[in-house]
Amino acid sequence: MKGLATATLSLALAGCGLVKKGSSCDLTAKNLRAEPWTGAGLPTNTLSLTFLRGPSETTADIGTLLEQSGIQGSFFVRGAAAHEHQSTLHHLWEQGHIVGNGGYTFTALTHSHEPIVEVRKTDALITEDVTGNMFLFHAPEGAFSEELADLFNHNGLGKYVGPIAPDTVASDTFMDDAACWDNDLSVSACTQQYFSEIVRLQKGIIPFHDEDPRSLELLAALLPDLSAFGFSFVRLDQIPELRAVLEEAGSTVDQVAGESSCDDYD
Repeated sequence: MKGLATATLSLALAGCGLVKKGSSCDLTAKNLRAEPWTGAGLPTNTLSLTFLRGPSETTADIGTLLEQSGIQGSFFVRGAAAHEHQSTLHHLWEQGHIVGNGGYTFTALTHSHEPIVEVRKTDALITEDVTGNMFLFHAPEGAFSEELADLFNHNGLGKYVGPIAPDTVASDTFMDDAACWDNDLSVSACTQQYFSEIVRLQKGIIPFHDEDPRSLELLAALLPDLSAFGFSFVRLDQIPELRAVLEEAGSTVDQVAGESSCDDYD
């Protein structure tokens, strides 16, 4: 079964034009698991911001807003959107943000016919903008399983640590920014929902999307209010439990930029 899966992967990658150049990364690592990593271990009043489904025309502006605010975020890339925004990913890397893997189409991997190809194609697109071997993975729609973790771990994707998941909970009083825009909420109404949910949580991983300019407006209004309320912001590698796993995986935590990651692609 394992040999068949590897052969299938090789054929699929050849069809996608992704050709391995060597085993410079640890392809035997097994860092993925079914249970998601959250911000539960963060100190009170500490937040880590993640951004999903980009990059888009809005991503660079979000990265700059965060940089000007003294915040380093984590951007989980939708591979299908990355082709037209490679320079944006490199700029995020230069600004000290983490660039992570969100699959190629950002659809549920549990329903995908080619889940390995979904993650591998995005891996090829983001590797040069990954800082210090901090390979982080977000499962689109929160859909992941022990079977997928085993499949990825045994097919050269276990260098990734994940899945990373938010601490926010969708409810009658909170929806994330993508849902806000789908439901025609105003920026001010969505900002208030975020503020109330974060105050309720007191800490954690907070998700946003970098597809819509309204998300930039939301952040511009929300971040000063959170800072004034006493919240501070850290990157994902500052979450204690996640930091320990990254270190065990050979990542250089705290690295901002300037250190290349392993690269399996020409």
